[in-house]
Amino acid sequence: MAPPASKKRRQNGTTGGSSLTKPTLSHVLNIYPICDHLSSILPIADLIRLTRTCKQFSSLYQRALPAHWNIDKRLKRFVNDPQSFRSEMADRDALISGSFALQFFERVTWNESDLDIFLEGQNEVSGFEQYLCEREGYRFDHLSERGSEVYSNMSKLFEVRTLVRTRDDSTKAQIQIIHTVDTPLLTILKSFYTTVVVNIISWNKAYSVFPQPSFLYHKTFLLRRMTDYFGNLLSKYGKRGWMVQGTLWPEEEASNKSMVGPRRIGDKWTWIIPLDQSGISSPDKPDSVLDFSTFELFKSEFVSPNPGYYTMEAILFKSLVLEYDYVSSVNFDKPGAFWTQFAAPRLERLSMIELCKIPSASRPTRIQDAIDQVWNRADETDPDDPVRLYNLNFDIGDIELPSYDHEIPGWYAEWERLRTSRVGNDDRESTMQD
Repeated sequence: MAPPASKKRRQNGTTGGSSLTKPTLSHVLNIYPICDHLSSILPIADLIRLTRTCKQFSSLYQRALPAHWNIDKRLKRFVNDPQSFRSEMADRDALISGSFALQFFERVTWNESDLDIFLEGQNEVSGFEQYLCEREGYRFDHLSERGSEVYSNMSKLFEVRTLVRTRDDSTKAQIQIIHTVDTPLLTILKSFYTTVVVNIISWNKAYSVFPQPSFLYHKTFLLRRMTDYFGNLLSKYGKRGWMVQGTLWPEEEASNKSMVGPRRIGDKWTWIIPLDQSGISSPDKPDSVLDFSTFELFKSEFVSPNPGYYTMEAILFKSLVLEYDYVSSVNFDKPGAFWTQFAAPRLERLSMIELCKIPSASRPTRIQDAIDQVWNRADETDPDDPVRLYNLNFDIGDIELPSYDHEIPGWYAEWERLRTSRVGNDDRESTMQD
């Protein structure tokens, strides 16, 4: 039998029958172990830039999320069963904030840090503490009252309960249960002293409210008048890589829109990471309560060298026909404000209809007085002297009214449509996260 004929060799050294192609850099970097390692070492700013270089990298950030922003893996430093812990958060409407949330977004670990959990209501605080002690082996360590030196800037809390346990490596794990006066969200927005720590983790989402300055530029801005006390607190963030600045320089405002004008928690300027919900019991409360809460920063500038600071303006918003409490920016007289100028009149009208459905003999006195006042007004269209129904929450007693929380996302979309039709499309908000 004759030997097989040898393949004719080409000038480049390959044989005529070979189909091998030289791999490109983008193909090499997309190989899983390499891609995963690259995602782990790149800062988020560089990771986002890489996704915009070519089609092969366009999904790099989305592919990195499950491994590199894994909330359960992060929580394992403090609890043995993260899924059960997050179910407890969902059941009790708890929020995580502080340094743990910052570390989650930055993908770093500060060994000396603790875990801060914000809860409203004595029953929720007691229940969560009992869960941590019975299921996770924590014990109560000490109590910090409102107004103590450590929490002197936390004006919207009752107390801080510190729980501790010893890890397997003999280090101490510490959880602080922060009992809030108002909703956890309002407390977080109103209580922190610098923008980099305004991050929120719910049972199913993580929100970074000022991601552009915090993680793209590594800057943080003051939310309190500068003092020696806050200077000491800010020094640790300087050591961790953040530049501390009082307010934006004028030339920075155009490229830092998250710091200027009215905002909402779920808007396009917020970095939102959806968390894995496997094995978690979801609550009845919809995400829209957080997502459609609003706030606004106001700049306070002084003569140099005073650095100035921002004031976080936000208040609680209630209605007789809303099941949940929302947060609204403090802009009652500002034309076009969503909650106070757009949603509130609609909710008041719906409240009036629902109150009138109640048999007059069953109406509490203050409710009846408000209804009579509406019907007996000399000028029902006088905008300067409205009858307020939303503040009758404590007078409604056991009477149950229908709730219209489900209308809020649609109303917001309509408010946004009307607003952008007047100012142009540049400010139109997108609820989609890149």
